[in-house]
Amino acid sequence: MRAEVMKMETENKLVPFSRNPKNEMLFGSSAYMEALARMQLMVQHRYFGVLTGR
Repeated sequence: MRAEVMKMETENKLVPFSRNPKNEMLFGSSAYMEALARMQLMVQHRYFGVLTGR
């Protein structure tokens, strides 16, 4: 029953911190774009890396 209520609540509302945020909710700052490019490079070349934040 609780899962059904949660599903109904989330169908019409934006849920913060969800696992699948909508693209329009993301802010593409220069730092974000650099981090994304570095992660794509690591995946492409099968590098090992650590992503940290300040």
